[in-house]
Amino acid sequence: MFVVHSQFPTGEPEDSAPFKAFSCMTDATAFAKAEVEGDAEMAFLYEVVGVSDARAAIDGVKIGRANLLIAHAPKGNEAQRKRADDAAWERAQREGADAVLRFLGL
Repeated sequence: MFVVHSQFPTGEPEDSAPFKAFSCMTDATAFAKAEVEGDAEMAFLYEVVGVSDARAAIDGVKIGRANLLIAHAPKGNEAQRKRADDAAWERAQREGADAVLRFLGL
């Protein structure tokens, strides 16, 4: 079984279940991707071996008897980090050598 655990920015929405079990990895992967394209900050895809019941699979994740396969994050996060880094670099270049050294951690 496969379990997706979705994490939302301000905790779990009141009407949602943060865990959802799937018997097919393809379905679980598609659901995880859809979650991060929606409101979720992250969606973790786990495999739980040796169980065929959804509740048992979710319990397996909760007690640490699952293998983390993929951690999905919104694509925007990577692009946003790149834009922020580029802007910080350009600002450091405008401010001079000391700012560039600080940006580089030197």
